[in-house]
Amino acid sequence: MTIATNQKDPETFWERNQHGSIVNKLHLNAFYDVLNRIYTDVLVQTAADCNEFRACATMIDRSKLENVILVVDRGYENYNIFAHAIEKGWKFAIRVKDKNSNGIASGLNLPPNDEFDIDITQIFWRINTKTTKNAGYKWMPVNQVFDYLQRKSDKTKQVNFTIAIYICREYLRNKRNLSPPDVINLIEKHVLPVRPGRKDPRKVNPQAAVSFLYRVA
Repeated sequence: MTIATNQKDPETFWERNQHGSIVNKLHLNAFYDVLNRIYTDVLVQTAADCNEFRACATMIDRSKLENVILVVDRGYENYNIFAHAIEKGWKFAIRVKDKNSNGIASGLNLPPNDEFDIDITQIFWRINTKTTKNAGYKWMPVNQVFDYLQRKSDKTKQVNFTIAIYICREYLRNKRNLSPPDVINLIEKHVLPVRPGRKDPRKVNPQAAVSFLYRVA
């Protein structure tokens, strides 16, 4: 939506148009109920903050509608939107780019024919190693938004070696049905913070064993 020109407003400043004029804009995102012919939600973004993927996910999360079939064009081809719709319990039909393009379909093992009906399961992981690939995990880069996978933390942490050794030992003994990515996930859940520049380092005092006599009559 084009609004009044204001060169001093960096939030709405868009660009110079084909005639060389400065344009200020707002971006309108909306959900429309085609059966009842009404708008059910609207989210307005500034030009600087325009992100249709985020807007769609936000409107999905805050909607109170049930029994929804979300129908959107290929501009909303995004795994994060798929996940938000699934978590909401919505069905969805989203057009994707051709399998010979750079869209989602290009990374899938699809039949060569033009028409097909198949089920595809994707399991995402932030770690890209040979182990995770062999286990069937699809790598999700940290710069790609996916709200249901934690990004790399800004805080430096260290492994809790006591817990990590126990987890690895249980895995090697094959007492539990764990795959390598599950082992990594368990270790990541038991990490300790590293506090650079800490003047009073943590002091760990070993505890001596306490013996006692137990008399059985």
